[in-house]
Amino acid sequence: QGGLTLPTRDNYLNKTANEKILSAYLDYMTKIGILLGGEENSTRAQMQAVIDFETKLAEITSPPEDRRDEEKLYHLMPLSEVQNMAPFMSWRDYFTDAMRSISRKVTPKEMVVVYVRPKMHIKDFAKLLLDLKEAKKPWRYCVTDTNNVLGFAIGAMFVREVFHGNSKPMAEEMINEVRSAFKTNLLNLTWMDKETRDSAENKADAITDMI
Repeated sequence: QGGLTLPTRDNYLNKTANEKILSAYLDYMTKIGILLGGEENSTRAQMQAVIDFETKLAEITSPPEDRRDEEKLYHLMPLSEVQNMAPFMSWRDYFTDAMRSISRKVTPKEMVVVYVRPKMHIKDFAKLLLDLKEAKKPWRYCVTDTNNVLGFAIGAMFVREVFHGNSKPMAEEMINEVRSAFKTNLLNLTWMDKETRDSAENKADAITDMI
């Protein structure tokens, strides 16, 4: 699936909580359209249609929390099943055209990986939205937004408050062991020439530990 213009799908789906954002988004797009020569009323109507379309995209977009597990995203299936799920185009023709330069024959039995399956039953989808809405408490927005803008400063405050220095040597030792194992593995790589191996080792030594 692709991305959305606004930061999260909830910006589109939770219209009450995001009324100001959607209004500002519409105003911004309308101003850009006018600067490009559009008439104000018709431009605003067209930009609202764009937002309505993006909202429909948001409705069928999986939230980030459902896309963290690679195994859950990995759906291997024959092309014929993909065709049944998404019949709006000929997937066999699409992949045949993509493979034309290497003369690769594509059959309905060809196995492909689909990372986004069609949306679940509408009742399950409604429940998902409710759960998502419940998870997005106001304090979560406050913490996330503040952390995005002042992340390093917040990190420094956190360190001063809870870090007493005893775990840093352990973390540094772990990092050094990883670096040492990496350099040891370099010696066993038969496909890498000495110049490249030396460069990789120098790169490993040049890594700065930000513990």
